[in-house]
Amino acid sequence: DGKAYLYWGSGMNWVNGKCWAVALKPDMITFDGEPRDVTPENYFEGPFMVKHGNRYHLMYSSGKTTEDTYQVRVATGDTPFGPFKEAANSPVLSTDRENRVISPGHHAVFEDGGRHYILYHRHSIPFDPKFVGRQICVDEMKFDSAGLKEKIKPTHDGPALIAHLLRAEARPA
Repeated sequence: DGKAYLYWGSGMNWVNGKCWAVALKPDMITFDGEPRDVTPENYFEGPFMVKHGNRYHLMYSSGKTTEDTYQVRVATGDTPFGPFKEAANSPVLSTDRENRVISPGHHAVFEDGGRHYILYHRHSIPFDPKFVGRQICVDEMKFDSAGLKEKIKPTHDGPALIAHLLRAEARPA
């Protein structure tokens, strides 16, 4: 809607938390109104707002990162303040032990060339619950008019965008 918003909040001791949102004034520092509780179902931490078409998609993490239950969920609403209803295909990114993807979450979303990508962390391989090492990953996500078209398919190579950037960095100056 042309305005900037700030979203924040977390749980504690692995108990679901609260998510807050507030509009920001043009200085990007001062609140424009009072913070509002916009907590969707199954919210733990890491809110990230994506506007696609006329819908607002509040993406966030749930579960426990020291286990294999950590995942990315999404809830949609008609305004930046919701109310947000969890999407039917949520969670959209979760553990896939067969493909050695453990506890993906706490993410950001960016767009390049009309395509959307999710940047997130997941456990290092091999998974060791005593040491929470993390890998940074990027995968493509696809939207349709209703929201995320399908669950995100985690890879170990990333999308073609990443391979292209890595090749460009490897070229001599």
